[in-house]
Amino acid sequence: MFNEDTGEDVVCLVCGADDDCGHIVADIDRTFSRCSGGEFLERDREFRELIKTAFMERAANKEHTAWSEYYLEELWQKSEVVDGMERHLIELHDNAFFDLLDELFLAEGAEKPDGSVIDEGGPGFTSAVSIYYGEEPKEIIDGAFDVLKKMLNAYS
Repeated sequence: MFNEDTGEDVVCLVCGADDDCGHIVADIDRTFSRCSGGEFLERDREFRELIKTAFMERAANKEHTAWSEYYLEELWQKSEVVDGMERHLIELHDNAFFDLLDELFLAEGAEKPDGSVIDEGGPGFTSAVSIYYGEEPKEIIDGAFDVLKKMLNAYS
């Protein structure tokens, strides 16, 4: 991984390691819309399911008051409600989801490198990356999840 703006390799903002270390909160591939490492990798689905459940409840009630948090509202607006056979299904908009995570992670103390981070994976596989570091990645993820629950519960 390297910073496209400076041409330098990306290093951990906590310990200076230039390889995987225990400080990675999340390594998000924005080009291919997936998390590929860090503490968040194991919790990605949990975050998505929490949001989908809240969004499905709102869709079923056919009422909507705008979310007060900009990135949550953006996610609601850009996500797609699909009528399933027995219930509504929600397809979360990946970029809006990652924008929301960016706000949550940074608010909980995560840090990310300035500039554009690129992961060169060869022709056709180069990706824009958002990588977050923190002293205690698990605490950052737990805190972000708790804040997200509060945001979603504010309207239930």
